[in-house]
Amino acid sequence: MRQLLSRALPGLASLGAYRRAWLRSDIVAGMTVFAVSVPSVIAYAQLAGVPAVTGLYAALVAMLCYALLGTSRQLIMGPEATSAIIVASVLAPLTHNGDPARHVALASMLALMVGLIAIGAGLLKVGFLADFFSRPLLTGYTLGTGLIILASQVGRLLGVRLENDDFFPRLLEMASKLDQIHPLTLALGGAGIAFILALRRFARKAPGSLALVVLMTVASALLDLKQHGLAVVGLVPTGLPVVALPAISLADARDLLLPALSLSLIVFADVVLTARLYARRNGYEIDASQELVALGACNLAAGLTGGFTVAASGSRTVVNDDLGNKSQMSGIVAAALIVPFLLFFTPWLSELPTVALASIIFVAAFRLIDAPGMLELARMRRSEFGLALVTILGVLTVGILQGILFTVALSMMVMVARTARPYDAVLVSVEGIDRFHAVDRVDSVELMPGLIVYRFHAPLFFANAQRFQARVKQLIARARQPVRWVLISAEPIIDIDSSAAEVIHQLNADLDARGIELRFAGASPPLKWMLGQTGLTDKVGEHAFYSSVNIGVKAYLNHLSQNGPQGN
Repeated sequence: MRQLLSRALPGLASLGAYRRAWLRSDIVAGMTVFAVSVPSVIAYAQLAGVPAVTGLYAALVAMLCYALLGTSRQLIMGPEATSAIIVASVLAPLTHNGDPARHVALASMLALMVGLIAIGAGLLKVGFLADFFSRPLLTGYTLGTGLIILASQVGRLLGVRLENDDFFPRLLEMASKLDQIHPLTLALGGAGIAFILALRRFARKAPGSLALVVLMTVASALLDLKQHGLAVVGLVPTGLPVVALPAISLADARDLLLPALSLSLIVFADVVLTARLYARRNGYEIDASQELVALGACNLAAGLTGGFTVAASGSRTVVNDDLGNKSQMSGIVAAALIVPFLLFFTPWLSELPTVALASIIFVAAFRLIDAPGMLELARMRRSEFGLALVTILGVLTVGILQGILFTVALSMMVMVARTARPYDAVLVSVEGIDRFHAVDRVDSVELMPGLIVYRFHAPLFFANAQRFQARVKQLIARARQPVRWVLISAEPIIDIDSSAAEVIHQLNADLDARGIELRFAGASPPLKWMLGQTGLTDKVGEHAFYSSVNIGVKAYLNHLSQNGPQGN
């Protein structure tokens, strides 16, 4: 039962081994996470286009679910900027006539579908999918999303109502409405951004977002700023969330299916990358497939309680780790503090200026723009820098989900292209060095008279097998003396498909007709098995396989000593 519980509820199992010495740091971390969470999740609810209280609902259930099911001790789950803006962009075309109730129902249903997809994927153990999100893709996606979030808040920061949701049209609309800027909103927005940045610079552990919310709420109430045209949050209902299925049609659910699949992949990649980062930093391992299950449960709970899609919160996870939390008890403490806030203190938010929330979102989005990461990609490899740029442009022009899907497909094409034309080399001897040296351009391709040792740095499959065969024939044609053996240094060939096996059969037949023997050194078990299945091993013989290049070269020298320079 203990093992079963540990597998099904790893977070709960880890709490079973809780140490009293951890309690103080976990309580302090949990209280601080709560203080940071309240203004953040309210702001991200606004970003997603749903009522402020739904952000609190989603944060409450997400932290509790992850504490039971997650494998990271530091990660905090809840509403986050990137997932919120994706929710807003997905639902904008589906919300008829701007109906707020329909928008909330669609947001909850999207979270439910993301939850079901993630749980199913986790149970099928497909956590490895996170590895398909390359660094250029994630860098470009994050930067592009950050720019979209910045653009989404420009209107609120300037007090201008904007109709366009797309990035470039929105900027053009803003440029045409500069004469409509509300001076008070602009002043408070600029002051709010400066206030948060100043606290981060000089008092890094202070909850700047919470302090800003308190100050602006008090100032708004005392000075009655809404009478001067300042937009405020308005009435926020008290009470805990109610469990219910969102009221939408089957057609709406069908329209949400593809966005839910795409959003599941994106938020899962974010969860796993964040969890892995803090696991390495704190010396433990996470289970990627279990993280899928935990993510799914969090979103399922958020959808059933009127919330919206949740993901890993980078900012709140940083706070949690900085304060030295030891377990998910800090998340439980933060969730427990949200309960009395929902029951008694939400009316205080009615006078909160929306520009304060826009300031919080603006600063958070600005941190997503990883310019140093882009420069590093440019230095390392131009093709990866180009892929990141394509991702940014795709996200900004065709939309976040469509841009990501296009770039994932492009990444797969780049991967196949690289594997189809991998690095290859011949091995030569170097005077004074007791090993072989790989070179890709030499005048003399033989390791020694009559012997070519060729290395191909990729699995052999249908897209590169013909190149492999052509390269071997080219090397034979370039040889200064008649070739007797071609020894394939096969260590990098970790796999082979049936198309490539057929090509090797053809190559062997061509070489055999010319009196050249084909040999293999360091062949992997998958390679040897496939060659055996296709009958090549029977044709060349078991003696044609050597455990290393050194042994293969010695076998060639022994062959020469027995048969003479002209023998076969």
